[in-house]
Amino acid sequence: MPVYIMLDVLSDPELGVGGIIFVAAFTLAIMYPFLLGLYRYGFRKQNLA
Repeated sequence: MPVYIMLDVLSDPELGVGGIIFVAAFTLAIMYPFLLGLYRYGFRKQNLA
């Protein structure tokens, strides 16, 4: 998800705090498995070295 789309959504005055929380939770839900996989992959690589 490009950053400029997120900034555009966050700067929307109609969205309010609830919308910002929703966007944050939505982004976290997408990024969490990716970050977890990246962390595990890096950890596994370090153990091999």
